[in-house]
Amino acid sequence: KKDWDSFYRPELMAADPPIVKGCEVVAKLIIKTMPNFFFLTGRPERTRQVTNDWLEQHIGCRTRTPGPVAPAPNSNAHQPQLVMRGDTDRRPAHAYKEDLCQFLHSYYNPLLFIDDDERNAIMYARYGVFLKAPDCWDVFR
Repeated sequence: KKDWDSFYRPELMAADPPIVKGCEVVAKLIIKTMPNFFFLTGRPERTRQVTNDWLEQHIGCRTRTPGPVAPAPNSNAHQPQLVMRGDTDRRPAHAYKEDLCQFLHSYYNPLLFIDDDERNAIMYARYGVFLKAPDCWDVFR
């Protein structure tokens, strides 16, 4: 059984090295797709600060304050939204992400999903286009 408390230790998450090409691509996609860019992560809400700090350091962006995922006027609409699972949500990442994809798909179409877990590929393909990271970084210019 995986030790999730150790896996999500803030000091380890903060030290996670970036994939430079991926960070460059994501930064460009954010600019091109705002305000409709979401980071959908299986990380628990309690790791929001360290996740946001990592994104700012490596991608150069802060994310919107937590709030409704549905489209709405927002003073931070120029920032991507970081969607995280609740601290008590113990479902497998694919189940959590599928619920969010169904919800997002009702507001945004088409959707592009980039994930490093190809187990999510079939699920993502039902809602848009799936690209496998890090293999996909070279298709972006």
